[in-house]
Amino acid sequence: MRSARRLAVAAALLAPLPSLRAQTPAARAALGAYRDSLTAITEATTLAPVLAAATRAARADGADPVGQARLGVTLLRQAAFDSSRAVLDAAGAAFDEAAYRAPRTPYPWYGLALVKVELSRRGAVPKAAMHQALGEYYDRAALVALSRSIDADPTFAPAASTLAELLLGAGELELEPAVRQAVRTAVAAHAGADPYLALGRMYRGLDNRDSALVAFRAYLGAGGDPGLGRLEEARAYRDLDRPDSAVAEYLAGAEQAGAVGRAAYRGDLGWVAGVHELDALDSLPAADFGTWVADFWARRDAKALRAHGEVISEHLRRWLYIHRSFRLVGRREGAQFSDDPGAGAELTAPELTGPDNPDFAFFTPGLYNALDEGGKRVVDDRGVVYIRQGEPDHRVAAHSSDSGSAGKHGCFGANESWQYALPTGALVLHFCGSRRLGLTAPTTLVSMLPLESAMLSARGDFDGRYQQMAFALDALADRARLNKAGGMPTGVASAISPELVRIVERDTRHDMAVGLHTDSYVQRFDRSLQPIVQLYAAGTPAPDNARLLAVFALPGERLVPQVRAGLSGVVYPVSIRTIAVGPDGLDVLRRDTTRYFRAADTLRAGAYLTGLLELPLPAGSHDVRLLFTQPGSTAAAAAGRDAMTIGTPGRLAVSDIISGSTGGGLVWNHDGERVLLNPLDVYSRTATMELYYELSGLVPGRSYRTTLALTGRTGAAGDGVQAAFTETAGAVVQQLRRALALKTLKGGSYRLVLTIEDTLTGATVRRERRVNVR
Repeated sequence: MRSARRLAVAAALLAPLPSLRAQTPAARAALGAYRDSLTAITEATTLAPVLAAATRAARADGADPVGQARLGVTLLRQAAFDSSRAVLDAAGAAFDEAAYRAPRTPYPWYGLALVKVELSRRGAVPKAAMHQALGEYYDRAALVALSRSIDADPTFAPAASTLAELLLGAGELELEPAVRQAVRTAVAAHAGADPYLALGRMYRGLDNRDSALVAFRAYLGAGGDPGLGRLEEARAYRDLDRPDSAVAEYLAGAEQAGAVGRAAYRGDLGWVAGVHELDALDSLPAADFGTWVADFWARRDAKALRAHGEVISEHLRRWLYIHRSFRLVGRREGAQFSDDPGAGAELTAPELTGPDNPDFAFFTPGLYNALDEGGKRVVDDRGVVYIRQGEPDHRVAAHSSDSGSAGKHGCFGANESWQYALPTGALVLHFCGSRRLGLTAPTTLVSMLPLESAMLSARGDFDGRYQQMAFALDALADRARLNKAGGMPTGVASAISPELVRIVERDTRHDMAVGLHTDSYVQRFDRSLQPIVQLYAAGTPAPDNARLLAVFALPGERLVPQVRAGLSGVVYPVSIRTIAVGPDGLDVLRRDTTRYFRAADTLRAGAYLTGLLELPLPAGSHDVRLLFTQPGSTAAAAAGRDAMTIGTPGRLAVSDIISGSTGGGLVWNHDGERVLLNPLDVYSRTATMELYYELSGLVPGRSYRTTLALTGRTGAAGDGVQAAFTETAGAVVQQLRRALALKTLKGGSYRLVLTIEDTLTGATVRRERRVNVR
């Protein structure tokens, strides 16, 4: 059945187009319909007779521009089944001939632009042709061809649409006068919405930000896809430093997007989304698209302890930055480029790493698709890292003192390293110039720098191992002569341990994987408040009873006091942001509060501000994060706890063990109970530790066995103690207190484990916490 349909399509395509010496509107429409029909052919064997017929017709009358254009269109479709360059070259030649025969008609130029776009996408080396000068880049040639298509007919919508696609992240170098004039000509023709889209992108590339916003509004007014239009408006508002408007437009666009807009948002999300996230997005019905996008960014706001919309705003800023700072414009003639992430030049010392080291194997499909805008790789590897991780905490570069060595090992002089201080640890990433993405800037992510003293020494502050290798090379250079190959001092393998290089490279490759597979928006402050924080899952799973209890102590010397008129002493304002997220990453609790602590005098070292927060928390498992900041200062700190669990209603459950001591300074008043706390979380051996916890899901009259075990963890902590007893439940919920004498313990860190067992069913619940004894 399918075979019959394919043959029917092929038979229809074999019907001749009108034989015209110039492309009338009718012939142009027929060519467009012919090209659309070719998309129904999904096998080269089915296309073969269609291509043969188009070839015969073009040869029979080589002066007929319609026949040449039809051949070019057919060859373009053939290129989908044939990866050889020859097919695209033949398509280009056909369109060249058609444009030569009918230069004032738009379709030949449009078809020629499509060929150039595909050649650019495949990384083909530029070659001179009838309408392409020697050394001209294919991406520029595509823009020129589209300009001539629009000049021939300003109302020709496909050319304006393709031009808008190619100008998505265009910069001033790509916007030469002919391209600018073509955009303005298309707009003046009032032939639809896409010219306004191209105009807005052109103005953005020229840094004319107000005009870009006006153009994107005009695109919407002319009937453009509301999703795409509002996404571009969001970028324009962010460019104008209006983040609130940018976020509002971004979310509204996702909610209103049509098919074109949804594709644009998917491309935008592809810069940071994981493959599983994109798969989930692709499986959604259109009606759920906006909600999914909003939730996608809400999860990242919560993870980064940011206010709603902050991560969207930062993402838009990064998108604009990478397209201005790391954009790839043009490709040098004679340099072979590839869009295969594993096809980069070998940039590490082959004698230490082997010939099959894939420096680019970390690109995920979702991420790499985002790099392909308008048919070509748009930013270098720095842009890929930057849009995911943001501005590095430190950057360093070094001029090689030995260009022969650097060139031999792939770095070609241009080099830069970035260091990120992430909550999960530091990342160090290296970039070098390469033939793959450009030699004049550090365009390419690599796993190891050349073993050259100046380069390694410049990274010494990032990691002492680089300085160690640099010292070894310097010592070797003092007593050995360079070999005749002009690359490495004789005996380098004995100067630097190959094992050390392998370990450093292994660690860097780990950092590369983190940098390319994760995204972050770290809150950075000049200094840390260094809080002591205890987070408890308190209460019971019953509605309105589960609680998050946060007990904190802030070192006085880390705080900045304020003097308030009419008040004696000083005031310490402290802002606390609390976010709890569920298994889906969406926040179930978000609270911003500012506390004002009054003191008789400025707090000195050894003095603390202490406090507690009690907030409602639903049953279930939640990751909780707190951010402490001091308004008007540059000090802050974050704290958190993963998988804080409030049990399931109706089942045996136990709260966290809340510990305190007399003299701790804080009391939690809960359901008529005064629960002692200890904000500093350190207990003296001469004190008694008070424990409080709540049991729920009990069966009155049933026996439950309780075990308390205290075992040593660090320091001089000994074997600890253990106690066990059985009690009969008197109610469904019970508030329980225990006391532990610590005088028999040594100083150190202990693990306190509480286990409750239903003696009838064997059901068990367990909680544990750390106890510090001095």
